[in-house]
Amino acid sequence: MTSQQNQLAAAFALHQQGDLAGAERQYETLLQATPDNPDLLYLLGMLCLDTGRAGMAAGHFGDAVRMAAAQGRDVDPEWRLAHGSALQRDHKYEAALIIFDEVLVDDPKSVNGWFCRATVLQSLGRLDEAVENYKRLLGLAPDHAEAVNNMGTVLRESGRPQAAKQAFRRALAINPKSPDALVNLGLLLEQGRRYAAAVKMLRRAAAISVEPDEETEIALSRCLVADGAVAEAVKGMEALVGKIPGSAAALAELGRLHLFRGAAAQAAAHAREALAADPYCAAAHTILAQSGEDRDNQQALANIEAALGNPKIGSLDRASLYFSAAKRYGNSGDYDKEFESYIKANAIKRRRLAEIGYAYDPSAVEHGVDEYIAAFDRDAFAQAGASDSEKPVFIVGMPRSGTSLIEQILASHPEVAGAGELMFLNEAAGRLRRKAGYPATPLPAAAARDVASDFLDRLARAGGDARRITDKMPSNFMHIGLIAMLFPGARLIHSRRDPADTCLSCFFQNFAGTSVVFSYDLADLGHNYRQYSRLMEHWRQCLPDRPGLLEVDYEKLVGDQERESRRLIDFLGLDWSDSCLSFHETKRVVTTASHSQVRRPVYQTSVGRWKRYGDRLAPLLKSLAG
Repeated sequence: MTSQQNQLAAAFALHQQGDLAGAERQYETLLQATPDNPDLLYLLGMLCLDTGRAGMAAGHFGDAVRMAAAQGRDVDPEWRLAHGSALQRDHKYEAALIIFDEVLVDDPKSVNGWFCRATVLQSLGRLDEAVENYKRLLGLAPDHAEAVNNMGTVLRESGRPQAAKQAFRRALAINPKSPDALVNLGLLLEQGRRYAAAVKMLRRAAAISVEPDEETEIALSRCLVADGAVAEAVKGMEALVGKIPGSAAALAELGRLHLFRGAAAQAAAHAREALAADPYCAAAHTILAQSGEDRDNQQALANIEAALGNPKIGSLDRASLYFSAAKRYGNSGDYDKEFESYIKANAIKRRRLAEIGYAYDPSAVEHGVDEYIAAFDRDAFAQAGASDSEKPVFIVGMPRSGTSLIEQILASHPEVAGAGELMFLNEAAGRLRRKAGYPATPLPAAAARDVASDFLDRLARAGGDARRITDKMPSNFMHIGLIAMLFPGARLIHSRRDPADTCLSCFFQNFAGTSVVFSYDLADLGHNYRQYSRLMEHWRQCLPDRPGLLEVDYEKLVGDQERESRRLIDFLGLDWSDSCLSFHETKRVVTTASHSQVRRPVYQTSVGRWKRYGDRLAPLLKSLAG
């Protein structure tokens, strides 16, 4: 072995031991003596990749390939793939694609070649081609778990969530300990509002990870909150902030959790910490605006505008920033800029949800309402119920119609517990549809008893032994027929509010997840409201008198709180408690969009709010009129 070879081996040993600075010094010294050494150039390229200098790495890899070819050596395909990968990391995607194509011309069965080509197509946004490339690769290597996982991400990004879910499950069948596949499946389950299942996946991913992973832990926190485990989410975020003190995302999430607990000052403090770490943190701007602890709207708007000027801000974060700006403009009385910001925010949110497969489909909504109307006539409600329990209380209506206020009033009663918005009936209806043809096919009595028993167990976990426990999932208005079959003795409360005020409040709300896809377009809102009204009118005509349906108008509730509150408590069959009048002092976790409002005494400033926006609401008013 020559002296230069010995020196190169010594430098490479330093590289392998992690002494990157020492290795680089020796590589550079050798390069001055032998600038045409392909092996040295290749190793220097690898070191540059290891230290995050993709452009410099691409230059060294390119030189290594050219020098090797000029010296008559057979160029290792992995060198060319490394060159292309470095170009890809340097965002030179088209140049990388040319190199990957050249590798595949020489070896059409190169698994690594197809993998690299698929990933660069993914980076270019050529998603259909990327899927076909991954399929080609899997024809050569069926157990390539990373390729299957990547294909799932492409399918998710291209709006095919069911196909993506199958891919992630296949990746986990190949490698059950793949943290990437676990996280991706968890995020997809979260999108589909299957929060309990998402929690299981994300917990597994967190347990596997050697180092704490922000994305995984914060996604787990979101899903825990949605599944009713806020205390566990707080504990997890406090631990994450301790492990990664400068994590703006973790601090913002912890602030959000404190908002749900009613600790606005703590929430604002964490939001300020997050913004000190990252002034562009969209979630922190949202928390600070919602907390009510920062009245300096002008400075906050300047900070938000600066964040919006950052080209690296993602689409959903950009939408969140516009929602925050709108709230600030509204606080300042600048309704023109407020509405303009809401228009921008909603347009971004609507477009992004459509891209991942969650577009509002008016015909599908109409078909769903038709299906329930056809399945549940008066005779259907005459059947015996699955359970005689009078514990459940269902509060239904459109989002932003006053359901949270009603639940807060009821939960202030010593014999009532508020369970928040439970996903149970939505998930149960989905399972029954897949397995038993519900609602077109009558529900078997045994299946109904099982669902009723499981729901009562879920209520007990949320409300213990309270005489009445509320589920205020607004969209349960779709499932009133199912509720009547499961619990004929359950109380149903329908919260109503002026249609224009309801829809406007939805338009002004940045809802979490994918459940309220109709909310981001004024015409869609009007259409959805009409379908909700049509189905509610059907339930009114068909429901038996006992215990019946109590309808509460938001305007009457805020206009005469005591009268309407007494009516609510009487409907539940309970004795009156004055604590219901001081509902805003009740200490409980509230995770819905109205978490801040229910901690204030009754106010009437939102009644008729739509009138201040005049002609801007023409698309909504026209749609509401049909």
